[in-house]
Amino acid sequence: MIVVPVSFGKQGPLLLQKAATAIQRNWVAIHPKFTELIEQLQSARTKENAMSDWTLDKSGGSLTYDLLDAYRLCHAKIIV
Repeated sequence: MIVVPVSFGKQGPLLLQKAATAIQRNWVAIHPKFTELIEQLQSARTKENAMSDWTLDKSGGSLTYDLLDAYRLCHAKIIV
């Protein structure tokens, strides 16, 4: 197995943009039984006054956004 680290600080906003685009254009369908992922996607907000318009705001609330982060990683192009 090869492990490739992905920096959410650098690549996170682009991954969030790609993930949102895939859902908005109906390129991805999420089964209704994945309620936690759907909840995290619906409650995700971007930071105001951030360097990028697509920086995820994880402050406040009880959600960890771990599933959202995993979904964002699905949109990373990693060439080994």
